[in-house]
Amino acid sequence: MQCLKCHDIEQIDKDAAPYLLRQCDGCGREIAFRRPGKHGIGISVNAGEKFVIPSAWLQLSANPLKGHGYLTRSGVDFFAKSVFTSNIGTRRDDFDKYLEEIVDNNDVALESIANSFNLSLNDGDALFEKLRADTSNPAWWLFLSQITLQGVIEYGEKGDAYRAAWAAMVSERARAIHTFMEHFADAVFMGNTSRRLIDLIHIWDNNKTNSDEEFWQITFQNYPLALAQLFSSAVTFLEGKAYVGGHRVDNKNAKFVDFLFSGGSGRDAVLVEIKTPTTRFLHKRQYRRGVHATTSEINGAIGQILDYRNTLLSEIDQIKKGTRHEFQAINPRSIVIAGNSAELDTDDKRVSFENFRRNSSGVEIVTFDEVFEKIKYLISIFGLEVSASSARDLRSD
Repeated sequence: MQCLKCHDIEQIDKDAAPYLLRQCDGCGREIAFRRPGKHGIGISVNAGEKFVIPSAWLQLSANPLKGHGYLTRSGVDFFAKSVFTSNIGTRRDDFDKYLEEIVDNNDVALESIANSFNLSLNDGDALFEKLRADTSNPAWWLFLSQITLQGVIEYGEKGDAYRAAWAAMVSERARAIHTFMEHFADAVFMGNTSRRLIDLIHIWDNNKTNSDEEFWQITFQNYPLALAQLFSSAVTFLEGKAYVGGHRVDNKNAKFVDFLFSGGSGRDAVLVEIKTPTTRFLHKRQYRRGVHATTSEINGAIGQILDYRNTLLSEIDQIKKGTRHEFQAINPRSIVIAGNSAELDTDDKRVSFENFRRNSSGVEIVTFDEVFEKIKYLISIFGLEVSASSARDLRSD
């Protein structure tokens, strides 16, 4: 019963996270509570208080998004051994009891799965058909493991060692697939996603002198994550070679920007026009002492994307009628990706380039190597390595 000293202490969900226990000085009851640590970080524990980690909260998973905390490499190995072996090596002398324990545990999980189909475990045939319809569902593999495990017991009781061994192999392989899907599939998928980042760097390393604009169009369309790194807020890739207006009755003058994104809470359009890494920004010869003029190709790219932007602004209502995408044209960003900063090999060139870039009103200019430097930074955050041994044949030959 609460007293005046503890009646205003908020009740907590003990399973949600670690908490503290202490005894009230007034009534003697045990109180569960949480006291944030300094700056609201962690939990502050005082003398006489117990720090409790609830078993429901202590979840381990190879996928860090499903568990609590992070597994070291040794921790991943330990976790894999625990979920795949289940201490089977120590249960030889009471193997019959061990099988019964597994069957009982599986029944608990399968009962919940059956209930989701408005069935019970007694509706075995109906549940079999429901689960077999989607073998990408881990529940199917748990069910298959269970029915073949029951076959192990039945064949063992009949003295049919050959069929018991066969059923045991099928059951364990099905259980292994179920365990993989439950605990490791997401982590493997994340590893494949990380691999795509590394592939991007290899593509760049092998194609820095590739002057085929269509190659880069295809590459960025296959890896929209590369262009997404250009933005400080979340963006959505809408389309490559996106129509932005200008269409006439005679089908002439239609305008297509290389890439169209929408970004921010207002879903404002973002236009991206690409050239190639070999596109030169500056003339080699100085225009005036210490000053290099920009090339016609760069000036043309800027003029082109500004024209696309103006057309999109004036025809946005008509354009949106013919698309499934949701976006606006409030103050569209316009980005040109071209060239390689390796071209800027003198102080005069670097100054000329930065002066031009910072004063290009309405258009952001990004070099190809800057795009891929952002990818390299992202790779470093994940602790990945880009090595020659991980390279595939990603050249454009």
